[in-house]
Amino acid sequence: MSENTEGVPIVEIGERGLSGVTMATTSFHAVHNKASNLAKIKIWVETAAAKGVKLIVFPEQCLQGYISLFPTGPMPVSEFRYQYENAETVPGPTTDELTALARRHNIYVVFGLTERSPVYAGGTGALFNSAALVGPHGVLGTYRKVHLPLNEHHIYVRGSAFNVYDTDVGRVGMHICHDKSFPESSRILMIKGADIIVHPTAWQKGGPRTACGVTQQEYSGYISETMERHSAAANEVWFVSSNNYGFDDNSGDEYFGQSRIIHPSGIVIADSGESEAMIIAYGLDIRGEILKRRTEYFGTINLSKDRLPFLYSEVCEDLRYPPYVPEKGTTDHFEE
Repeated sequence: MSENTEGVPIVEIGERGLSGVTMATTSFHAVHNKASNLAKIKIWVETAAAKGVKLIVFPEQCLQGYISLFPTGPMPVSEFRYQYENAETVPGPTTDELTALARRHNIYVVFGLTERSPVYAGGTGALFNSAALVGPHGVLGTYRKVHLPLNEHHIYVRGSAFNVYDTDVGRVGMHICHDKSFPESSRILMIKGADIIVHPTAWQKGGPRTACGVTQQEYSGYISETMERHSAAANEVWFVSSNNYGFDDNSGDEYFGQSRIIHPSGIVIADSGESEAMIIAYGLDIRGEILKRRTEYFGTINLSKDRLPFLYSEVCEDLRYPPYVPEKGTTDHFEE
């Protein structure tokens, strides 16, 4: 690991100057101070651009700082107030600043934020946990987190779509943190043509977990990596995750970093480790490696081609509201 003149720790994979796409992701310590976080994001974007990076990804809620996730008590009113007062529209002030940087350096930036929509619910009291994709020509897209865990239910409105956006580095799909717990999220992005799934997250440490006498020392981290690698391998696309890092004084939560760039084979080609760092992978053949994954790397098995959607209709059944089945002996039950 090296540092540049701005003190940004950098892990570099491959050699600069190679043909192909150079991507970066960050293990980034965000705090409850929007101005501080934004200043740091801009320094890291400048640093990445100087290295030839064309796509850089930052964590979930890295602009305002993440909430206290676990429901140990009522969500503090102060947290609502802070997030609401610091929420931004998209486009808005921060996306305008990052667009100017993106235009200057011909780079794409993905970052997480608390978004306030001026349309939804009159713009009052309704917030979204969002990720924005900003490029040289402005905001390409905004993703609003669909699967909200624990205390997120008390502060955010869930999103309603998974979309893919065209960029100069490939077709980019986005989802956030808990979305990777649901394989359907990544599968939809693949079906819509994503080459790269970018995944801002704020995934906390959880400690050991023992099952049937076998102990996994950091179970939360183990689950995170398993889901990320599966998302890449099962969908034969690139997967770029960016996790928060360090201890959060506001929430008392600790984040382990471990941001990754994962090949369509499921092989992790770059990992920040448990530290704050930027990782840069040079000279990636984005679509060429997807083609190899679907024709060479796995015994010529092309998973996307071999899907049988007509057999998967049960996947869409809502298990929270099962169909009504009348019991025998009631007036609703009829024998043939």
